[in-house]
Formats: sequence, C-alpha cells, structure tokens
Amino acid sequence: ERRLLYVALTRAQRTLLVSAHHWAEAGKAPKLVSDFLLEIRDTAHSVIDQWAPNPGEDKRNPLDTAPRQQAWPVDPLRSRRDAVAAGAQLVHDALQLATHDHSPACTAGHWQHEIDVLLAERDRRRAQQRVTLPKHLSVSQLVELAADPSALAARLRRPLPLPPNPMARNGTAFHAWLERRFGCTRLIDHDELPGAADEGAAPNTELALLQAAFLASEWAQRIPQDVEVPFETVLDGVGVRGRMDAVFADPDGGWTVVDWKTGTLPDELALPAVSVQLAAYRLAWSALSGVPLERVRAAFHYVRDNRTLRPTDLLDADGLRNLLRGIPAG
Repeated sequence: ERRLLYVALTRAQRTLLVSAHHWAEAGKAPKLVSDFLLEIRDTAHSVIDQWAPNPGEDKRNPLDTAPRQQAWPVDPLRSRRDAVAAGAQLVHDALQLATHDHSPACTAGHWQHEIDVLLAERDRRRAQQRVTLPKHLSVSQLVELAADPSALAARLRRPLPLPPNPMARNGTAFHAWLERRFGCTRLIDHDELPGAADEGAAPNTELALLQAAFLASEWAQRIPQDVEVPFETVLDGVGVRGRMDAVFADPDGGWTVVDWKTGTLPDELALPAVSVQLAAYRLAWSALSGVPLERVRAAFHYVRDNRTLRPTDLLDADGLRNLLRGIPAG
C-alpha cells in the first residue's frame, strides 16, 4: 500500500490535493482514518483546508438512511443516457443532411480522404519518435527486448506504473525455502526474490509439491558456491542489473549458473528469448569470478517437471550488445 501511495504522490507536478471521508455510501460504521493521511497531515508543508472530527462509532451513517431502491430493468447507460442520446441525434441529423445534400463536402469519398490524411499524419509522427535506452536495464527488460522489442520500446517511451498484481508473488515461497536450505539469508525485499515475477510461476500454495520435486532432482545433492548473487554489468554503455539464483562449482573446474523456475516449460519459440537471461548471468559470473567465459555454463531448472535446460547457443558479450542496439526507433 505504501508503494502504491508513493506512485500516486510522485505523479503530482505542482500541487497535491489529498482527501478522505468518514462515511461511505453503504455501511453503518464510519471509516477509519488512513495512517498515510495522518502522516501527510503532519508534514511541515501540508495545508489543511478541512479536517472533520471523528463522528464516533455510535453515529448512524447519514448516507445510508434512505430505503434501498433500484430501477428495473437497469439502464446500461445510466447517467450517460442524455449525453449519448444527444450525440446519436447529432449523427442522425448529419446523415439526414448528407442524404439531401450531394455537394462534394458531404460525400463518403471526401470523408475517406480526410481519414487517410489524418492516419498518414499519425504514422509520420510515430516514425519520427525515437526511443533512448535508459542507463540501466533489468534482466527481465533484456528478455523482453529479445522477445518483443516493440513492446519494450512502447513501455520505455511511455512508462506507466504497473497495476497491483497478487500473482506477482508466485514462486517466492519456494525461493525463500531454497534460501534457508542453502543456509544463506540475504537482506533483500520479498518482491526482489528471484522468480518473484516469473511468467506462469507456481502459486505459493504449491510449496510442498515444489519442495518434494526439488529434493528428487540432481541439484538437491549439490551445494552451491553462492546463492542470490546480485550483479551489474555494463554492455554498450547500458548497465544491466540482475540477481542469480545459484552458482555451482563443476567437477571439471568450470561453473554452472542455475535459475530456478517454478512454472511450466517454455515452447521452442520462446526459449531463445528467455535464454537471454542465462546469457546475462553467464557473462556476469565470468566478470565477478574472473574465469574465462567458456568455463561458465548456465541452465534453467524447471522444478515441477524436474527438467534442466542447458542452452548451448547462449549469446556472448557481442551478441548482447547487438541485442541492445536492436531496439526499434518508432
């Protein structure tokens, strides 16, 4: 709730007006005053226009005294009906005028020409728009760039806060369990746990199933060198940030970076894009450990299916740079 409040407050450019109410349209008891509203009231720069005293729990809601009534059948337009009817009448009158007036200004061809001109003007403006990559990208944005560069370009061109998504916490209970099992506790936010926003992640209610599946896998018998490794690497002037789930030392002297997945296996078409995540992890561990890139491997382990995918054609540093340069201009 505090994060959502932060997003709302920081959108104000000059003046921020905050209000609340004791009484809702339904309900007998008055609403409690928000802790956030009290904090805002007590700041040094706030100006209080009105502050109504708490009415007390014994007071009856003045908005809830009238008998409940409902018209039937329900008008789908409700309060918009008059405005919609007026607009429809304007359209009807214009059609009637066009029927009796055969001048060029009222022909269908004239209107089509106007539409074509407007659409062409819009396309020209879009073609002139350019997207500048920010100084930092997350690994998930790097994956989005590989999967759908136009979608990432649109998001960068017009950034908007994402709506609250309860499903975004899927899979975090399993990652937290692995963190405790490996005996490593990092001071990170719950939402920053690896897998917190993986597409199609398993609900946290499936924790017991995921635990049993992991204990039956090859990775249950191995001890990682490090877990939840944060990193930032610079590619073509852009900082790429992420967090690796686990890094294992291999018997041949190499390393394997593993990303735990609690969702379903990707299809063949999606695998090259999601593998960009592993390419970034592999490059980051090579830089952090000082070992040559060819001695670092990377893999996805899909816990529910007990399948480990080890893509062999992961991008190197030049491949990731070329990916960053491929964002569309429009």
